[in-house]
Amino acid sequence: MPLTSRCLNSRRDAHDAGQATVELALVLPFIVLLALALVQFGVVVANQLAVLDAAQCAARAAAISGNGSKFSQDVAQRDAEAAGNECVALRPLRVDLVTVNSVVTARVEYLDSTDLPVVGLLFPNLTLEAAATMRIETP
Repeated sequence: MPLTSRCLNSRRDAHDAGQATVELALVLPFIVLLALALVQFGVVVANQLAVLDAAQCAARAAAISGNGSKFSQDVAQRDAEAAGNECVALRPLRVDLVTVNSVVTARVEYLDSTDLPVVGLLFPNLTLEAAATMRIETP
C-alpha cells in the first residue's frame, strides 16, 4: 500500500471518531430526558398503587367501625381517614365516604407533584384517585 493511501485512511478514521463524538453530544440530552421521563412515570405508578392501598384500608376501617354498635357515618369517616393516612406515607390524602344501604365506598385523592429535575417542568401535577367498596360488617 502506498504511503499516501495510509495517510488518507488515518485522516478518515480521525474524522469518523470526531463525527461519533458530535452525534453522541447531539443525542445524549434526549436519551437522558427519556430516562428521567421513565423514572417519573415509575414514581406516578407507585403513588397510584399507594393511593389504591389507602382506599382499601379506609374502606376496611369504615366497614368495621361499628365495633359492636350501630354504624355511624362520623365514626366511620374518622376511622377511614386515620386508616388511609396510617396505611401509606403519602400526604395529604383526601378520604371521602359514601354509604348506600349496607355498603360503604371510600374514595381517596392525592395530588402528585411531578418534581423530578427537568421532567417535572414538562409534565403537570396529577390528581391520583382510587375507590374501594366493602360491605358494612355487623356483629
